[in-house]
Formats: sequence, structure tokens, C-alpha cells
Amino acid sequence: MSNGDPTDGRTWSGVPTSILKHLEPMVDSVVYLPAGSVPSRRRKWEGCRKGLSRALGHRALPHFDRGHLARRVDSISDAARRESVDAVLGITVDQFIANVDLDVPLIHHSDTTFLGLEDWYPEVTNLWPAASRRGHEITREAIRRSDHSTFPSRWAANQAIEHYDAAPDRTTVIPYGCNLLNPPARDVTLRRNVETGACRLLFIGRDWIRKGGPLVLETLRILRDRGIDASLTVVGTTPPQTDLPVETIGFLNQQVTEDLERYRSLWREATFLFMPSRAETFGAVYAEAAANGVPSIALDIGGVGDAVVDGENGRLLPRESDAESCARTISELLDAPDAYERLVRSSRDRYETTLHWNVWCTSTLAILEGILEDRKKAKIR
Repeated sequence: MSNGDPTDGRTWSGVPTSILKHLEPMVDSVVYLPAGSVPSRRRKWEGCRKGLSRALGHRALPHFDRGHLARRVDSISDAARRESVDAVLGITVDQFIANVDLDVPLIHHSDTTFLGLEDWYPEVTNLWPAASRRGHEITREAIRRSDHSTFPSRWAANQAIEHYDAAPDRTTVIPYGCNLLNPPARDVTLRRNVETGACRLLFIGRDWIRKGGPLVLETLRILRDRGIDASLTVVGTTPPQTDLPVETIGFLNQQVTEDLERYRSLWREATFLFMPSRAETFGAVYAEAAANGVPSIALDIGGVGDAVVDGENGRLLPRESDAESCARTISELLDAPDAYERLVRSSRDRYETTLHWNVWCTSTLAILEGILEDRKKAKIR
């Protein structure tokens, strides 16, 4: 169960697609349980309501309306019974989980809670009080209805426990894997070094401001002023005009052969992934960096601390770090080739042992098997 077709790599940054790809070989079958579609008239009404709310100085969440959700989840319940599924995995669909009627085990998965979104992400900022209450109600109800909840970070899991009464023994942290279709072989990634003297920074993201783009440009300027041959490649968004060496690349669709090859070449050329996000629930691109043996430079904010472990697959700097601190960190690694190469190796290690969807799926299935076993024992009693 996901909000969008899990076979489409564009759905939620490719997370459902990656889960489906790695989960299918581990079970008898996987069935997608789609929510009912939103009628065009309803979409127009939601758009008008959002626009009116913004004009009045607040934001609304009309897609969370109870009646609307109740109608959309009917198809989920019907499909689950028709397909005789043994269990349901809900991927970032708290609004559906909070309303669906199921009689099989349900695992709730999300990258965050409503608390981790409100007043942090632009689209969930300055809400009407009723919309805010509804958002928190949905998270609480989704957790209550589920047999188990999983999150990719301790940050999100702690929110669930502390603010939404999730039971600690039914809440598990499982970091995300890498969404690359075919990650490079280990020996290819370990050829990376900094002995050429060049520093190629890679920024990937659609939201230039939230992902820390201004800090990246300021850091690049400092590096250049210090005589370092540093340049920046931006993927997925357009930065402001600058006299700095910045290459701007639009959105790359990994399902298109030419885009995929270009994307792979960018990782081969990169020295660091530099994405100092100001708001981030995890950051799946950090797992992609690890798969490519590219150390990440990131800020310790939100759930990033479970995506980037300082000294293991990059450098995790304090959230208040400025461009000077970022430039100093990068310079120190450029001046220590042995330390950089160790970081390349340990980045790849972290991908293979932790930031891998096989690990995520295996851990999730172990939780599910435990739930099914407990239910079986309860019936025998």
C-alpha cells in the first residue's frame, strides 16, 4: 500500500519501487493495494480550497478530510480481501492506514511523523488549527491501528514514541537503502582518490533552499578563494546565476537509458556529495552516495544522522555549521588522501551492511513473521 504506483520510479523518490524490487524475491507474491482515485472535480476543489486558505494567511490539508479518505480506502480493503493477502505493508500512507478496515497484520512505515513535517516543510507550515489537529490525529491513529511501526531514523522513531504513544517494543528503526537501479561494483567505487587536486562537489535535489543550496555556493566560493580547484554539479534544480564554476543539470530519470548513464557518470566524477539540508527526514541520496563510495558532507538535522554516520560514510557537521566550517572540513580531507580513501572504503562498507534494501526488507519480514507467529499462538490458546 503506497500513495502512487510502486512500479513507477518517480513515486516518492523511488522508495516504493526499490522496496518492491528487493521484496518480491523474498516472498510468495506482492500485491499492490491502490487507494481509490481522486475525481477531477475533487482535485479542482482541493486546489481552490488551498488557494483560498493561502490568501487568508494559512494552509489547509483538504486531502486529509475524513469523508474523502473513507471513500478512497474502500478499494484498499476490498483488494486485500479479494487477493487474500496475509499481511499489509503501508509505505508513507498514514492517512490511509488511519482509515482502512483490515483483518490481517499491518506494518506501518513512514520516514517521519506529522510532528516532523509541520512548520519544517513549506507545504505543512502555518496551518489552520483544525488542519494541524487533523494531521496529528492521523499519525496517532495510524500508529495505534498498526501491529508495528518502522522508521528509517531514530529521530522519527523517538517522535512516534514520545508524542504519539507508540510502544517502544513495536517501533523499529531500519535505515533506507540505495535507490540506484544497478549500483556499481565495489572495486569500481574504491578507485576514487583526491590525488588529482580537483574537488568535484555534487548536489542532488529539487528544493534548492531546503537542501542547503545557498550554503553550498558560499562554501564553493571559499574553497576557490583558497586556491582549491573546486566545482559544483547541480542535479534536479536550478541554482541562482553565479560566476562560480557550476554545471546545472535538470531532472534525470533513471528509467531512461541516457539519463541513467549520465547519472552514473556524475557519481564516478564526484569527490563529495554535498547536500547540507536544512530540513530532512532521512535523505535517500546519502545511501546512493555510499553505494558509489562517495563520502557525504551533511548537517546533523532531522533523520540525517542515520543516513550519514560521521567518519563512516562522510562527515556529519553540527546543524549550525556555516560555510567556513564546511570548507574547512572539505579542505582537511583533500589534504589527507589516505583519510579520504579510508572514508571511500567505509562509505561503501556502510552501503553493503546497512544502507541496502535487502537489509531493509529482511528486517521488515522478520518483524512480520514475528507478528504472524504471535497471532498463531494466540489462536491456539
